[in-house]
Amino acid sequence: KALAMTTAVAFHRSSRSLIAHTQGDGLAKRFYSLQIPREYFLGEHSLERWGRAFVGELDRHKVPYQIIAGAGHALAQENPQGFAEATLAFASNTSTGGG
Repeated sequence: KALAMTTAVAFHRSSRSLIAHTQGDGLAKRFYSLQIPREYFLGEHSLERWGRAFVGELDRHKVPYQIIAGAGHALAQENPQGFAEATLAFASNTSTGGG
């Protein structure tokens, strides 16, 4: 729905910006180097697409992750309950000194 309301020019600019900021490993490096509690939420269907190599990278960088069942890239839209539960679990864990 929101995409239908986006002009072609705005969508093009947004897409180019996203590509520019995610090419290479710059974004991943920044994420892995954060010195704050962090956790990666990964949709079950995205895991199927990207394979276990991605999870291996998360493990290698000691980044905890949760796999959200029945979801792909759009976690909050495809499984809102699972996403909310994962977010709450992460927030609860970090507020008690975990994470």
